[in-house]
Amino acid sequence: MILAVNLNASIDKAYTVENFKPGTVTRVKEVIPTAGGKGLNVARVLNALNQTVNVTGFIGGFSGAFIEQQLKEQKMPFEFIHVNGETRSCINIIDLSSNI
Repeated sequence: MILAVNLNASIDKAYTVENFKPGTVTRVKEVIPTAGGKGLNVARVLNALNQTVNVTGFIGGFSGAFIEQQLKEQKMPFEFIHVNGETRSCINIIDLSSNI
């Protein structure tokens, strides 16, 4: 078994927009939240390669519960330490109008 230690888990949120311009109001077309963090991403790859992996680390609040739910749905074992406070979120803005 491989133990993946994820000390800084997050909810990675991809916001899809069109014609993003800083300083103006931009309407989000879609939000895709996923459980993230380096340790979780490594565990996900190991799991896809049929390796036995268990994820641990520190999580808290609504975000921590969301991460646990995501891992349950992916059938990935975990044993997190629950802390006071909220697990972080990271935001990526994807501009559909951009060719980049």
